[in-house]
Amino acid sequence: MAPKSNREWAEHRRASKTAREPSREEWPPVRELQRQSDGLEGAEKKAFDRSKAFRLLTHNQKLLQELRVDYDRRGMRLADVEASTLRKDLRHADAVHLARQGADTKLRQANSQLKFELEGSQGELEAQMRYNTRLRAEKAALDTRTQVQETELKKKRQRTYELELELAEERQKRQMEHLRYDLNSSKASRP
Repeated sequence: MAPKSNREWAEHRRASKTAREPSREEWPPVRELQRQSDGLEGAEKKAFDRSKAFRLLTHNQKLLQELRVDYDRRGMRLADVEASTLRKDLRHADAVHLARQGADTKLRQANSQLKFELEGSQGELEAQMRYNTRLRAEKAALDTRTQVQETELKKKRQRTYELELELAEERQKRQMEHLRYDLNSSKASRP
């Protein structure tokens, strides 16, 4: 598992460096030079020490360059990991944003459709209510006319009944008159 904080990275680098490189006294070139230096004395020793210092300096510079390259590579790897993580996060955020935008668009469309349907339904309902009101008014007018006609019909029936009674009385009177006339004529024709 890779370390996360700067301190952990520093400790990790130190530990890996210690594990990778032995201490200065244990480096094979240093041990070899030390052995050669022990056998010399005087001016030769000074010249040898100078060349030894130059070789050590060159070796140190080479190691330092390798460390820099390694550090740069690690930094670039870390930057690549961070960049790829950021890219993934950005892609995820973009996907979430697009999904949210799509959901918002669908919701707006559904709301406008519902509003349109509601307005249409409201218009239909108002038209139906107007039609029902007109039908009720027509029914009330028809009921009134029917009641008037029924009243007139009752009056006509009553009048018809009265006329029939009068007619029956008139017939009876005529019959009685005919009977009387017949009786009178028969009495008159008898000697």
